[in-house]
Amino acid sequence: MIIPKSIFAISEAISKDPMRFNLTGVHVSRPKGKTMIYIQLAATNDENGNPRRVFVLFDEKGNIREVKDEGYGGDPYVNSGHSFGGRFATTATERRELLKQYVKNGGK
Repeated sequence: MIIPKSIFAISEAISKDPMRFNLTGVHVSRPKGKTMIYIQLAATNDENGNPRRVFVLFDEKGNIREVKDEGYGGDPYVNSGHSFGGRFATTATERRELLKQYVKNGGK
């Protein structure tokens, strides 16, 4: 998967220092023995005021496991037990490319 620059930097940070992202915290789930963290990437709203935000789920090595467009549904991981790593700014192009690449590589 081609990873946009901002995602690559976050992925690298998680893999180098998972403690910084509370990966051992109480609210972290460990499906199949893996620690998961998710972030929100937020671009500016489109010309009609629609939000352009996406959530990215990483494993403990910084690999992308899932990408979900927020739309109007809100946080898809809020009750999942995964650890929230924060909200980061991105561009609309980077958000769109991340979603496209995820689907292209077998994501839904």
